[in-house]
Amino acid sequence: MSIVFTEVRIEDRGGVEVSFMEGGCLDELDIRELLKHDQPFRDMWDAVGSDARIAVQQYRFRGGKQGEELGDENHFALMRAYDRALSDEDGSTFVERDDVDWLDDFELTKDDLADGK
Repeated sequence: MSIVFTEVRIEDRGGVEVSFMEGGCLDELDIRELLKHDQPFRDMWDAVGSDARIAVQQYRFRGGKQGEELGDENHFALMRAYDRALSDEDGSTFVERDDVDWLDDFELTKDDLADGK
């Protein structure tokens, strides 16, 4: 099994921070569409201030045998459980494991989305 996924973190200077994971490698257009048109992502976006920035990280989890099918939404629940279990230990997260590869990243601001850049 292999999972390609994107972690999206939204934060503003007021300390509001929300995050979510989506399957696949989301690009800037995908992020814009999620935050402008899909609930609950729209609610998250509305909750942060005008100085908000979006940090997008793309990863591949290399679990199981090579060539196995991609995982699904149930695997995100397992990743979140992994993060909660380790938060008391050493603060590591799932994406810091040796079998998770960083693929790419980019950032957007609330102004970028408002301007339609």
